[in-house]
Amino acid sequence: MHGNVWEWTASLYDRDYEGQEQESANEHVFGPRVVRGGSWFHFVNNIRSAYRGRGYPETSIHSFGFRLVREVKAD
Repeated sequence: MHGNVWEWTASLYDRDYEGQEQESANEHVFGPRVVRGGSWFHFVNNIRSAYRGRGYPETSIHSFGFRLVREVKAD
């Protein structure tokens, strides 16, 4: 899945990352959110899940997206 689109996260971006992106930001807190993984539009060394970028939720960029997760419960 790497390199498809930057994946939006719900974490606030902090340039000095120290593992603080453990919880989702409150929807009423404004500021850039973390995007991860690089996209088809970027260099190959940026296409990895640990690579971080930032973006504002109100922006629309062709290389930003999200992934859906489907939880299947065992019977």
